[in-house]
Amino acid sequence: MNIFKALVNKYRKWEALSVAYDRRASIATCTVLIIEIALVVGCLFQMGVFVISDNGLHLKSVVAVWPSPLLWLPLVLLLIVTEVAFFMAPRSIKIEDNTVFVNSTNWFRRLPLAKIEKIERYDEGRIAVDSPLLCSYGFMGYWGRYRSPQFGIYRACYGDRRQCLLVTMYDGRHYVIGCKDLEALLINLNIKK
Repeated sequence: MNIFKALVNKYRKWEALSVAYDRRASIATCTVLIIEIALVVGCLFQMGVFVISDNGLHLKSVVAVWPSPLLWLPLVLLLIVTEVAFFMAPRSIKIEDNTVFVNSTNWFRRLPLAKIEKIERYDEGRIAVDSPLLCSYGFMGYWGRYRSPQFGIYRACYGDRRQCLLVTMYDGRHYVIGCKDLEALLINLNIKK
């Protein structure tokens, strides 16, 4: 029974440190994905793959024409943005071996605890003042670079603007990270540090 409790506690800890998107990020992600689906369907109809007749919707086996650049060019651009966002989107935060791992799908950032100068809450009001430089604007979470009037450029990787921490490194770099249960992250960081 102790093994089962240990597994449950490990899962709860992992789940608490995973990233959940706020309403704005969810709406931005859904909107872009719906536009992509509409463009794909439009391209398929214009190519003649799908045909609507009196008997309903039919699938043709031969592609008749290449779709208009007004359909496929935005689709290709959105697919590239989606692919980049999929690999950069925040997924979870893990603390192991005196290192904080900020995980994405195919990318992670290592923040050694020995190089962290200060950890503090970063509230939604301070985030609202920051100006985006090269970032996702909420599409698949908040990731990228922002500029703060208080301390300059920082990297962000979080899903909910209300659940963020500002991590200041000794070398002057700043990171804004976040997860579902910010208190559990703060407790784990303070215990390890």
